[in-house]
Amino acid sequence: MNWMPVRLLAILAIPAFVIVLVEPTLRSSLLATFGIGYVIAALIVIAQAATTTPTPGPPSERVNRLDEATLERQQTLVSYGATAFVGGTSMLVALVSSLSAVAMLLLVAAWVVTWWPFAMRHFTLTSTVVIERDPATVFAFVSDLRNVPRFYYMFDETIEKIGDGPIAVGTEFRTHVILHKGDAPRLDRDYVFDGTEEIVLYDPNRELAIRVSSGLDPNLATFTFEEDPAGTRVTHRFEHLQSYSSGFMGVIVTAGPTRRVMRLNREKAWQRAKQILESGTA
Repeated sequence: MNWMPVRLLAILAIPAFVIVLVEPTLRSSLLATFGIGYVIAALIVIAQAATTTPTPGPPSERVNRLDEATLERQQTLVSYGATAFVGGTSMLVALVSSLSAVAMLLLVAAWVVTWWPFAMRHFTLTSTVVIERDPATVFAFVSDLRNVPRFYYMFDETIEKIGDGPIAVGTEFRTHVILHKGDAPRLDRDYVFDGTEEIVLYDPNRELAIRVSSGLDPNLATFTFEEDPAGTRVTHRFEHLQSYSSGFMGVIVTAGPTRRVMRLNREKAWQRAKQILESGTA
């Protein structure tokens, strides 16, 4: 059983108790004291979470996943911090209106019970395509991330390589991405992201892993290249680790319909990459 929602509800129980059950003569002083204390504690906890950065596992061990333990700690800290912030704010609001404060607590409690277990988890999209070219040709095309905008054109993106030298582990690419209004469900305005993509696993003609950091939640893209009677079988595994930024706000960008759109877009992109490689225009 996941005890996190229970613990979050326990945090909300204290302000609820103070607001509803404490004697009126003590209520104001307790609300002010606990409210300010909760808010300060929440800000400290959220600041700690902001300095917690998930990293990939050691490539030598073929661990092509982000550090889930670190990510879980980040999510836990922000969940506690955000819930405590709402609890503290509710206490301060209750100094003016107890009814409004209780409404706030009930809304957050409902979120904890219904949305939290879904929001604070990662998801993985996997797609496979067979390309009628040898593994070396396909690997060279995919590993040079500057080729991505040629086939993944569902949004505006420019990619440039940082530094000189051959592509290898540690090579970074600078990205500029624009998500236009309407590109995905629930996307009600344009979003611009600048970030980096780093190669964290580079096994020529066999495996490739790329860590993406672009202002969105952390994610990792892994590729395996296998010989196939028809050419090369490419398996693309996109691992999006939803953390507090999308999770606490109700999975604005990455939930439900958008996840299906992401899957469909990747399938279209790989068909486009297949067309480019097989036509000899790569």
